[in-house]
Amino acid sequence: ALPNAFKLAKAVPQPTKGTATWAIDNLDAGGKGIITITGTILGEEESFFAIRGIVKTDGKIIDEKSAKITIKPSSLSLALAVNNQPNYVAHPGDTLQYTITYKNNDSDIGFNDVALRVKLNGEMFDFATMNTNGAFSSIDNTIIWNAGTVPDLRLVQPGSQGSVSFSIRTKNTYPIRRLADKNFTLSLDAQITSPTVYDVSTDKTISLGHLVTKVAGSTTLQSQAFYTDPTGQIKNTGPVPPKVNTATTFVINLKLVNYATDAAGVEIEATLAPGVRFTGIVKSNMGSSTPQYDASTSQVRWAIAKIVANKGVVNAPVEAVFQIEATPNVAQAGQVMPLMGETTLTATDTFTSSTITMTAPALTSQIANDPTVNQNQWTVQP
Repeated sequence: ALPNAFKLAKAVPQPTKGTATWAIDNLDAGGKGIITITGTILGEEESFFAIRGIVKTDGKIIDEKSAKITIKPSSLSLALAVNNQPNYVAHPGDTLQYTITYKNNDSDIGFNDVALRVKLNGEMFDFATMNTNGAFSSIDNTIIWNAGTVPDLRLVQPGSQGSVSFSIRTKNTYPIRRLADKNFTLSLDAQITSPTVYDVSTDKTISLGHLVTKVAGSTTLQSQAFYTDPTGQIKNTGPVPPKVNTATTFVINLKLVNYATDAAGVEIEATLAPGVRFTGIVKSNMGSSTPQYDASTSQVRWAIAKIVANKGVVNAPVEAVFQIEATPNVAQAGQVMPLMGETTLTATDTFTSSTITMTAPALTSQIANDPTVNQNQWTVQP
């Protein structure tokens, strides 16, 4: 069996069926024969392919052998990088500066009329932002450089090297339409050719390069305080605005939306302000995973093992509500009362192995998001 990428030039003797099947009518004991196959295959340097031979008689396999063949480095080589890194992780709204470096590794032969072609693939590319001195076609998203645009490609001298580059931005938003729209990548397939040959078995010199850049996901965090629970699960009591030495309960609402990749080891933390306590009433749409309170540190912590990609984008977000009780002191009269410090989120993007971080602002008695309370007065009453 020949690899799909193998282009058969000739075979001696010719196949009796297809391109790789020979029928042998009679083979005497101790007899042998030779089949010679000539062809070409394109692949990246140091990649390999296998050729497998099977001998059958009466439909039964009586022998089988395979050979692994490695593609040797071309004298004309390519190296690809984005933002000066081979393993760069992209984000929405990024500017990507691609560099394709070519080199003549031969000490004797110069390559004439070199042409370099690059094809871009990926839904996150914003092709309208392409910036290049090559010939860009938005029909198939390819760029071509030759001696007309890069004079140094007229002749690449032995041992010399050069480079071409282009920049393009990623889209500002993920093209998400369903849960399965995840783990976006940006790929570059490059090919450099020259009619100059150093091997009489080929009609031109070719080298290939490939670069895949992963696009990181993101997680948004919203932390808000309410007197009237927007989820309708918790009933609050006490005066609003708060009153000195009088307890008022509020509900803290946490919402998380996860874009494009799975997030693992999610941890949300916040610290309650002095004069504020956790009542123990808490609800979550993540089953047994709910915010927990450590009285010794006044810290609320919510640990979530995993949030799947696009949770909250095409369905309901991850959400929790918990009740706090705030009792302002006399020194806070006439002021807005702090309820909770900044809420921080950390997680691991399982696709890119990068760290996700997000912070939501601190919360006070100025609960402007709650339309059910007086929007003109937030300060503590005497």
